[in-house]
Amino acid sequence: MSIGNAEEPVKRRPVSKKPLAAAKPPGDAVLPVRSDERPFIIGIGASAGGLEALRLLLPSLPKNLGLTYVVVQHLSPTYRSMMAQLLGRETTMLVRDIEDGMLPEANTVYITPPNRNLTLQAGHFRLVEPTKESMPKPSVNRFFASLAEEIGESTIGIILSGTGSDGAAGIHAIKAAGGFTFSQDPETAKYSGMPQSAIDTGSVDWILPPETMGAEISLIVLNRGLIPVATQAASAPATLKTLLGKVRSRTKVDFSQYKEPTLWRRIERRMAANHVSTLQDYLKVVDDTPVELDRLCKDILISVTAFFRDSDAFARLEKVIGDILANKQPGDDIRIWTAGCATGEEAYSLAILFSERLGASFDQYRLQIFATDIDLDAMALARRGVFAASSLAHMDRNRIRTHFTPHGDRYEINKNLRDVVIFARQDLVQDPPFLRLDLISCRNVLIYFQSELQARLLSVFHYALNPGAYLFLGKSEGIFQQEALFGVVDKEGRLYRRHGIAARLPLPRTEMPLAAAGLNQHQRPAKPTTPLGFENILLEAAGRYFIPTSILVNSKFEVRHIHGDASRLLNVSPGKPAFDLISLIRRELRTEVQVLMRQVQVKQTVAHGRPRHIKALDPNRGIRLSVHPVLAPGNEALFMVCIEWIAASAGKNSTDDSNNVTDKELEDELAATREHLQTLVEELETSNEEMQALNEEIQASNEEMQASNEELEASNEELQSTNEELATVNEELQIKTAETQELNIELECIQNSVDYPLMVLDQNSALQRFNSAAARLFRLGEPQIGRHLRDLALPDMPDLVTDSQKVIDTQNALDRQIVNANRRHYALHIAPLLRTSQRSAGAILLFADNTNLYEIERSARETQVRLLAVMNNSVSLMAVKDASGRYQFVNPKFEQTFGFAAGWVIGKTDLQLFPDAVSKIFRESELEAMRLRQEIEGEETLPLTSGNHHFLAVRFPLFDHDGAITGLCFQATDISARKRAEESLRLAAMVFDRASEGVLVTDTEQRILTVNDAFTTLTGFTRQEVIGKKPSLLRSEKTPPELYVEMWDRVNRLGVWQGEIWNRRKNGETFLEWLSINTVKDKSGKIVNYVGMFSDITKVRESQQRVEYLATHDELTGLPNRALFNDRLHLALARAERSRESIGVVFIDLDNFKVVNDTLGHATGDKLLKQAAMRLLDCVRAEDTVARLGGDEFVVLLGTADRHKATLTAERLLSALSTSYQFDEHECFISASIGLSMFPEDAADASALMRNADSAMYRAKDHGKNAFRFFTADLAHQATRRLALETGLRRAIENGELFIHYQPQVNLENQRVVGAEALLRWQYNGEVVDPVVFIPVAEQSSLIVSIDEWVLGEVCRQIDQWNKAGLPAVRISVNISARHFRKEGMAADLMQIVNAHRVSPQQLCIEITEGVLMDFERAQRMLAELVAFGLVISIDDFGTGFSSLSYLKRFPIHELKIARSFVDGISSNADDRAIGSAIIALARHLGMSVVAEGVELTDQHVELDASGCHNGQGYLYSRPLPPDDFAQWLRERNLP
Repeated sequence: MSIGNAEEPVKRRPVSKKPLAAAKPPGDAVLPVRSDERPFIIGIGASAGGLEALRLLLPSLPKNLGLTYVVVQHLSPTYRSMMAQLLGRETTMLVRDIEDGMLPEANTVYITPPNRNLTLQAGHFRLVEPTKESMPKPSVNRFFASLAEEIGESTIGIILSGTGSDGAAGIHAIKAAGGFTFSQDPETAKYSGMPQSAIDTGSVDWILPPETMGAEISLIVLNRGLIPVATQAASAPATLKTLLGKVRSRTKVDFSQYKEPTLWRRIERRMAANHVSTLQDYLKVVDDTPVELDRLCKDILISVTAFFRDSDAFARLEKVIGDILANKQPGDDIRIWTAGCATGEEAYSLAILFSERLGASFDQYRLQIFATDIDLDAMALARRGVFAASSLAHMDRNRIRTHFTPHGDRYEINKNLRDVVIFARQDLVQDPPFLRLDLISCRNVLIYFQSELQARLLSVFHYALNPGAYLFLGKSEGIFQQEALFGVVDKEGRLYRRHGIAARLPLPRTEMPLAAAGLNQHQRPAKPTTPLGFENILLEAAGRYFIPTSILVNSKFEVRHIHGDASRLLNVSPGKPAFDLISLIRRELRTEVQVLMRQVQVKQTVAHGRPRHIKALDPNRGIRLSVHPVLAPGNEALFMVCIEWIAASAGKNSTDDSNNVTDKELEDELAATREHLQTLVEELETSNEEMQALNEEIQASNEEMQASNEELEASNEELQSTNEELATVNEELQIKTAETQELNIELECIQNSVDYPLMVLDQNSALQRFNSAAARLFRLGEPQIGRHLRDLALPDMPDLVTDSQKVIDTQNALDRQIVNANRRHYALHIAPLLRTSQRSAGAILLFADNTNLYEIERSARETQVRLLAVMNNSVSLMAVKDASGRYQFVNPKFEQTFGFAAGWVIGKTDLQLFPDAVSKIFRESELEAMRLRQEIEGEETLPLTSGNHHFLAVRFPLFDHDGAITGLCFQATDISARKRAEESLRLAAMVFDRASEGVLVTDTEQRILTVNDAFTTLTGFTRQEVIGKKPSLLRSEKTPPELYVEMWDRVNRLGVWQGEIWNRRKNGETFLEWLSINTVKDKSGKIVNYVGMFSDITKVRESQQRVEYLATHDELTGLPNRALFNDRLHLALARAERSRESIGVVFIDLDNFKVVNDTLGHATGDKLLKQAAMRLLDCVRAEDTVARLGGDEFVVLLGTADRHKATLTAERLLSALSTSYQFDEHECFISASIGLSMFPEDAADASALMRNADSAMYRAKDHGKNAFRFFTADLAHQATRRLALETGLRRAIENGELFIHYQPQVNLENQRVVGAEALLRWQYNGEVVDPVVFIPVAEQSSLIVSIDEWVLGEVCRQIDQWNKAGLPAVRISVNISARHFRKEGMAADLMQIVNAHRVSPQQLCIEITEGVLMDFERAQRMLAELVAFGLVISIDDFGTGFSSLSYLKRFPIHELKIARSFVDGISSNADDRAIGSAIIALARHLGMSVVAEGVELTDQHVELDASGCHNGQGYLYSRPLPPDDFAQWLRERNLP
């Protein structure tokens, strides 16, 4: 809440030396002293620089007024505070560290520990662990706020030097609670941040240097009990009303309806600040210093406000805001009034709530927040919208980031919120309100007003609010004065809602209780219409019809209220207007009213007057007055004057006479006067009786004082006798004193003759005496006699209290060295001072200045330490021997070089430490140095275990005072590294001269200093030709000048440059070189040389360009390779997609190219590929791309081509490729298979286009070759099927889907089983896939290798199982694919599988196709290894592939298998019979066996047997069988 802002601080006000006002106020203003006064607690906040300020403050603080001091200084959380010890030297009060739960004690200084916040709760100190937020610890704000809340007016807050703004909010809280506030003058503070922040709040009472604050605090404390509480009557001369009138006249602020206790607390505070104790004296102060009225006004208008003060209430308010916004539409007005806004925090809090509630639609509503206050200074701060960080400490961090902009340690409200808040000055008591409001927030304002003003303001709020609008009050406020006007929305949140009935604005109260007493009822301003309950309606009706006209007045006849029509009785007299009842009522009734009032005041009962008939009022009726005492809730005495109209007595009416007063009226007035006189007589008699009683009391007191006087005279006689005795004793004492003085003078002379400072302490460590040396050193004088050693503050000396007390307690002398702040050294001797009874009476302190001796000793020690440090840290070996050759000292380098442990050498000789050769060298050199009695120097090579080491050694003898040699010093430097470096330099020079790269060295002016031989070789310039010249003589025109600028810029900035550059040889030839330039710098970092190294990379660049070309082109044909083709394909697809055009991919495979390559040789094959590439280029457009993918595969990219153009291109390609090729004497014919796929019909991406074209090409091959095919949906289905099969095959082995059947092979002659062929089967998705389907897929995807190895392993496992079961041994044939044969190490893999199952190789036969034999060298090597291992080799489907009789002769083949296609017609077709017979005859002549496949008919069996075929295999004998069925069939078939 706020009802104004804090007062402006009194700038640098000097401490007043005026004595306190009279302790007892005058009799007419006696005020009882309050009984609830609590002792002051003084909080002292400081930060950086605070210790210096505290040392100035503490000595000046009052030490015996029962005050408690608490120091809250920011400290490091990990620092162990020494504040208690440091500050204990500055004061005689007890200095203690605070512990949790400790009770404050009087005349004690408490220190807050680090990393803990301090609060005062229920009279106890409480230490609280701080939160993790980055706030100063301990928090001054938090402690000051707890003091303000706990003890209020008994708080004094002091802010000393420090950075930041901590303590500013706490100072404001203390001022608001009625306490006193001090701040260090920023000009005297080491850091002015905290003092200035406190001053900026406007809540600081005194701005003083620390050393003067104590005097002001003493005056405040001493004056406190002398300022009385206001209980004086309102009619006294120096009244509260008088003071408030003066305030109103100067400041235009009316405090007359504020609660008097609040006003008195503020007035008493100002009285204490001005050092006066009575209201009369304070009135004199304000008369002499009118500005004090401004200060009092601002003191009353203290701001107590904060952002979201009482967070629970604001949380409840958020729901009400939601209800307000629920009835609003974008563009509507939202009007809020914050009454008593102070510095604006509450108004901005409401703006933040509305902003958060509206969110992004905030700007769509016309939000207006009227923030008003009576204090212009407060509103000036509010308008700025800038707040200290401490003001926002309790707010949510996210809310601060959203609505505030940080500026250093202050935060500014965002502009969008500032624009909706309108600040204006308004006096709630007098000024009209804002209208059509949705919400009024008047928090903690009404509590300062009297009930009457509270009720009127609630009526004003009711008038200003819209029907159903809301009122938001403080937690200590309510609507009990006007409960009929508002309904309760949230009692805990103090939220109320206006009842929806009409209202009129109540008129403000003025200083004239009755504006015009003579006005008729209808002429007076109408009272505001307020809603009445039935009870009020009843009471109003009863009053209107039954209660006579009545006037409510106070004891001064001031009219408070009028009931009924009193216009005929009251009128305003001419002249200066007066509005008390005596002045307003008719002259005829004035005396009677005064008499009746006096009777009521004396008797406290109802007084009735006589019936009166005043014809001027009413000719027919008379009146009778009566006065009733009224009980009032306040201190004001009220009386009700009732006017009763009565009927006049018959016959008593007087005749109307307009000019004369009737006798009856004169009689009535005379009777009234008599009554008045009688009353005065009675009062006078009462006063006489009281005076008589007082006179008797005075006489009794006089008699008592007379008796006391007689007693005092007797006592005086006794004192005179005593005085005579004392005079005699005094003479004797003076004699003794004179003797003592003489002894004391002698003792002082003896003390002063001692040149050492001497001090004598008593048993309490208080100074008793000192000599002149001590006075000079410690600046002691007579005022210091009797002071405790701790309070002497000996300049620059350490603490001596502990040592002195130890000597006094133990009676043992103590000696030690001490050093003062000026680095003077003293030998301190403390001896006990003993009485004759050997009891300690104190201590004697003697200080002997031995600084010079200490300096000499220190210098010697330092010299020794330096010498030892030099020797220990020297890079040279150093040693000292005695005359007998034993080592007395060696440095660490000596021990490290020779590998000795630390200290092990001392006391030993060279013979004990080194080999004979080394010790001999040492001994000879030492004897020479001792013989010559001078140093000798030379290089020595020592044969050590780690090899020969070279040393530069120096030896010289050591002499004593008599010139005798006492020892020898040895110093050596290991120059082994230098020797190696010299050797390295020689080697480097050789490398420099013989390096293959050119090297030149220049100075900083780029003049060539030297070059190597490679430089001459590469450039043609000799060394003599280039020395002294610049490298620019090599420059060629191919290198742009910008490159040289960049090169030297980089060299000078980074010290290095590398790059390619074109230079010119001596013969004018240009060459590309790789150049590296480096800088050579001296120890200071300055460039002294440039070194350039270069090599000729002309040929390297040509090779690089060749490599780059080969990376994207086919080396043989010069066509783009796969990488470049894919890049162009992606570009073409992107272009076609943008332009919505079609492109085509043509996949070309040369038919029977392998035949040409194998028969005519690879060279001919290469020529054919080149010619084919040329023909392809001739058949396509320039924008099309022809690429070779590898082998005999080509691909063409047709840009912007539809299906028709692609067809024409494919026809041209087939025609061009099918014509004859000429190679010297050879002529060849080949064809091509072409597949085409189109974008976007067939695919949308590059990989799919290539894959589809490849599928179409294979379709062309399947249909007889020399053709082209477009990709179709059927091919897509086949591709999908193929992909599914390939995917399934990859998991077939691990899923156990593959299995083997065995088809027997029988001897055609005797029908006995000679072997079997292992046939692979695949169970996939519930069906068995034909090998003809999945074997080609496996071969094309490289899965065939793993399948072959699995089949061989499974067959070996089965053979091993059959062998163990005793089955007759038969040979099992296993097929190995041609693709498997192309794998390196295939033979070794097969043999490893066989060996792993421990199966005899003779039980296996490896079946291969004729395609395996096409790669002659590989096949010959592989087959030789397999046959050597013991395996049998068989050629499957012999005659269907590329057959060569020379291959049969050159390869180790054991068996030929006749293909099924020949066996099918061998009994009926002459050609098949001839081929079969030829194969059988060929095998017989080559020593090979023959197996016929696919024998299904008996005729075929007979014909084969007749032709000499050895074995047969087919359904005629048995279909393929599972392993168990085959084993059973074999047993049955081979039974004897």
